[in-house]
Amino acid sequence: MAKYILARSAGQCFGVERSVTMAEEALTAGECWCLGELVHNSDTVERLAAAGLHVVEEPEDVPPGERVMIRAHGVGESVWQALETRGAVIINATCPLVERIHRIARREAEAGRQVVVIGDRNHPEVRGICGWCPGAVVLPDAAAMDVWLSEREENERNPLSVVFQTTQIRENHVQIENLLKKRCTNSK
Repeated sequence: MAKYILARSAGQCFGVERSVTMAEEALTAGECWCLGELVHNSDTVERLAAAGLHVVEEPEDVPPGERVMIRAHGVGESVWQALETRGAVIINATCPLVERIHRIARREAEAGRQVVVIGDRNHPEVRGICGWCPGAVVLPDAAAMDVWLSEREENERNPLSVVFQTTQIRENHVQIENLLKKRCTNSK
């Protein structure tokens, strides 16, 4: 007989649970719009759609003055501005951890540091992060970071700040940290 082990934790993270709860609460007052799928769970997305959550891709797709949810993955600053210009009533369901990364990335970019985002450049969370720090470089892993640092002298010489997509695995964090420590030690 096969042995099965059930993980102690499974399912949605607190940020996703929070976003879904916010959507359910918003829908009690009637239909609402969402910029992109609220979360990466087709069953949840379909259930919320049936309850009146309309998924659109661009701020221009939201009728003026309507309620619109910001997905758990967040959006960039220009998207917020576009929604505000349309008079949208914004319900911010961005995961608090993602919002923290937005603040860090923005602060570091404004301080003149090169922001490097480790993650999937096509993921909505990474696009949202980059929307708070123009000029960010997006790299998938330590190998790509090593290549990028070697491409131009200023990549290694100029101050940089590294942030991670929240779903990155711990191993990727450790490899990036070790690479940067090694390169910093070798440059002295």
